[in-house]
Amino acid sequence: MYPQNTADLVVPENITTFECLLKCGENSRCMSIFTNNGQCHHFNGGFVDNTMLLPNPGWTFYNVYTDGCPVRNGYIHNRQHNLCYKLHLGGTRDSYDFMTTCTSEGGELMRITSQEIQDHISAFLADATCHFVVLIQGSDRNSEGTFKFEDGTVMQYFDWYGTEPNNHLGDEDFIFIVPGQGFRWGDGIDVASTVSSFICQIPMT
Repeated sequence: MYPQNTADLVVPENITTFECLLKCGENSRCMSIFTNNGQCHHFNGGFVDNTMLLPNPGWTFYNVYTDGCPVRNGYIHNRQHNLCYKLHLGGTRDSYDFMTTCTSEGGELMRITSQEIQDHISAFLADATCHFVVLIQGSDRNSEGTFKFEDGTVMQYFDWYGTEPNNHLGDEDFIFIVPGQGFRWGDGIDVASTVSSFICQIPMT
């Protein structure tokens, strides 16, 4: 069956795969397609394991992307927000190792700078059935209460849940998306024993 949390964009029936791709290219909301013998479905969501999403035999899945976003390495390009990102599921390394992984892939930890991007990433994580907290870019380790990106830019957008950030025990300096709190944010500690996921982002020009 199809993913439940993505919008199936309406397209004509009985068109070729090439036509299906062309029509996807005309719609900035479209980032992937399923096609099978004249049937064409456009989606604005991102998928982690594409093979598990094919409804029945004969269907083919395509990520639609532009130059600069290496989808063959697991990255997804959302053209609506011009985002190129990759989810790394569950690990026990510390935040600095996560940052190093993103850098080695030509990117950085995910920056969420607006409600629109937050909503998109939340829907994506729901599709990915992600249960671990997810590290994103932002820290107040240098000045408590002032969250900054790694280049020193002061953050302006936040989506904290409840009483977060609360700096529990005085050492919660990093930002995590928390699936159990509607994919809103909490501050968290940086220890290797914390099982978490993280999102890398490659800046698009």
